[in-house]
This record gives sequence, structure tokens and C-alpha cells, in this order.
Amino acid sequence: MKPPFLLLCLVASAPLIGCQSAPANRVVSGVAAVPPPKQNVTAPKKQSNKPVTNREPNTNGKVFILEYHKFEEKETRWGRTPASFRRDLELLYAVGFRPITLSQYLQNKFEVPPGATPVVFTFDDGHESQYRILPNGEVDPNCAVGIWKKFAETRPDFPVRATFFVLPPVPFVKMDTAREKLAFLKSQGSEIGVHTLSHHRLDTLTDEQVKKEIGGSIDWVRSWGIEPKTMAMPYGIYPKNKSLLKEFKWNGKRYKLDGAVRVGAVPMPSPSSENINRWGLGRIQGISLPWGLRHWLQIYKKGEVKMYVAPRVAEPAKPKV
Repeated sequence: MKPPFLLLCLVASAPLIGCQSAPANRVVSGVAAVPPPKQNVTAPKKQSNKPVTNREPNTNGKVFILEYHKFEEKETRWGRTPASFRRDLELLYAVGFRPITLSQYLQNKFEVPPGATPVVFTFDDGHESQYRILPNGEVDPNCAVGIWKKFAETRPDFPVRATFFVLPPVPFVKMDTAREKLAFLKSQGSEIGVHTLSHHRLDTLTDEQVKKEIGGSIDWVRSWGIEPKTMAMPYGIYPKNKSLLKEFKWNGKRYKLDGAVRVGAVPMPSPSSENINRWGLGRIQGISLPWGLRHWLQIYKKGEVKMYVAPRVAEPAKPKV
């Protein structure tokens, strides 16, 4: 079954260009040195060994890597309404999906309860609607993190654990709340990845320009005390020289990524598979259009796609070397 599209535009809004210098109060390791945030950054509770479904174990099954952009009051090509996102979480939870990061998928190193299926949430562009803090210091209940945070309060085995591909100049738009937001995401086990400096189509650039886009974005994320391991390609389009997604040398420094995602519409192989295209992973979009998340959930419920299901007796996944 093939989707009608594989390469799609990520976002219509024009991002700001450039790599800023390290912000004040720069963090040193992860975001641990961030001043105490207003939010509760208590780490999620340890996963229970109680089975969440009675499905047969299947560590060779497939995994959904989901893709979200903006969150707004009307469904658009690149926007999800708060109500629809809440429903996405409810549907996934009800049938036994549990969140992991893209790096955990690539490393085949994660913990989900027995009978559960891992799902990777990815968010592109660092748009403020993904994570907004109101003037009173509270998280906006209608931004993606606010919705998910509230959802997880009664479902501690579904923490705000995702991969956020951010664009300069500031993660989630506002400097005065960026460090607070990064601290909370780290406490939940989320990760930050890169999305280039300026969101240019990589296939229109020279090798040196591609290196600047990727290397500069890695340097920028590092300036926040975070070591990015993964990347989302703008518009889902490869550079002419695909090897640059893996590793390259630029300005006297070596840069390396563990994986990169495109825009796509099919589930990905089991994390234990030898056939994973690490630098060209497809994603299922969180949209109300054909080949989006709801479409694939229906296919899954019909038994037409076999998903990864964790063993009933919790066994640590075998990490990839």
C-alpha cells in the first residue's frame, strides 16, 4: 500500500535565518544548570511491568513515527486543533501505544510496558503553539505540551516524551521561557534535534552550504547545552550529497548525526531491523487527511499492519552497536 505523497512542504511560515551566540546563563550539561523553573519538572514514574494489552508479543513489528507542526483552532494542511491532538493521545493510549524518542528507536534502547507498542512523536520548527507559557507562568492548556502534560497527569505511563526539531533563533520562540521549557522537556525524557538554520531545500544547495545549514544548526543547539543526535530535513528533501546527513567536517570540526527524518506516510521497521534507513526515516502526519494518523490507526485495528508489541515479561531491548 503506497501513499500518494512522500515529499511535502513542512511549514508555510518563513523562519528567521542565522545562528545566534550562546545565550546568557548558558547550560553546561543538558539543561541541568537551568534556574529552577515555575513548572513541575518531576521525572515520570518508572514504567510498570503490568501488561497494558493482551496482544501477542512481536518485536519484529512496525513503529509509527508521527509528525506535527502548528496547533491552531482550525485544521489545516500543517495545523492540528487542540481537540484533535487530545483525541490523538486518547486513541493511541487506548490501544496500547506508549511514547519513546527517535534516538531511543534508532538505538533500540527503550522501556515500554509489556503488551505496549512504542510510538515516536516528532514536532518540527519549534513553533510557539507547540509549547507556550502564559504571562501568569502557567503552561497554555491549548498548546501541544500543555495538552499532553494534562493528559499525562492521569496516565503517568504516557509522559511528554518526544523529539522536537527546532529552528533558530530561540527554541519555542521566546528567550525568557526557552530554558524553562527545555528543562521540563528534559525532565520528561524528551530530546531536541536540528532542523537546519534557515529551512532551505537542501537539494538546491552546494555541499558547503549544506554543511553550514546542518553544522550551524548543531552548533546553535549545542549553545543551549544540548547535544543533538537527530535531524528533520526541510520539506522532507534530501541534499544532493546524502552522505552529509551522516557525517562531515566543517570549519575544522567534525559533525555527526545518528539519524534523519523525511516526510512520509508509512510505518517504519522494527527498531531491531537491519533494514532501517537511518538517514531517511518516513513519518506519519498528525493531520485529518488521507494517510494521516487516524488513517493508519484504522489500518492497524483491521489487522492489516503488524506493529511492534513489547514482550509480556519485560526484557531489555538489545541495543544496537
